[in-house]
Amino acid sequence: MNSHWQDLASNSNGYYEEDDFALATYRLVTDQVIYHSDLKSRKAFGIIDQYERHIAKALAPLGVTIGVDRQLLYAYALPQHPSPTTATIPQTMFALVLRGLYE
Repeated sequence: MNSHWQDLASNSNGYYEEDDFALATYRLVTDQVIYHSDLKSRKAFGIIDQYERHIAKALAPLGVTIGVDRQLLYAYALPQHPSPTTATIPQTMFALVLRGLYE
């Protein structure tokens, strides 16, 4: 595992393990929002809430920023990479025609 997660796990006095940090961070990136009210997400939310600064630092090189709304009890991840260009109206119409022909 990552030495960064090892350091955080050792500082948690045995409450969290290395895998807990990795899984919470992975879930945040893949799910993009984690709610405290979801029983299966409470541990991940707790880690993200408590170690927000460390997780944000780990995800910064990937272009992902995170935040925690402590009032509404959810954590979120926002990718900062520009979105791909959108299709023009003629391109969209052409795609719809092709889809109609396919079906």
